[in-house]
Amino acid sequence: MNKIEELFSADELDAALELSLEKVEENVKDVEALLYCGKIYQKKGDTRKAMNFFMKVLEVDPDNVVARTSLDMLNSIMGYFCKDMINP
Repeated sequence: MNKIEELFSADELDAALELSLEKVEENVKDVEALLYCGKIYQKKGDTRKAMNFFMKVLEVDPDNVVARTSLDMLNSIMGYFCKDMINP
């Protein structure tokens, strides 16, 4: 995961996303990779995809504070109350 973190910190989002998605393909319950996907999409401005990944984290780890906080923040910022637009 260090490589993903380095790429993310260096703002090399496409490369970081590619590695994160590969990790998710290997293990759909990889919380760290799912979190990075959410963070990357959030940083790229794709709120819907970011929210979907944060929700996937919460499906695997319902007590994950980072995912819960990020999702709550996005909901608050966007005033996002139309839940049917989010793919489960």
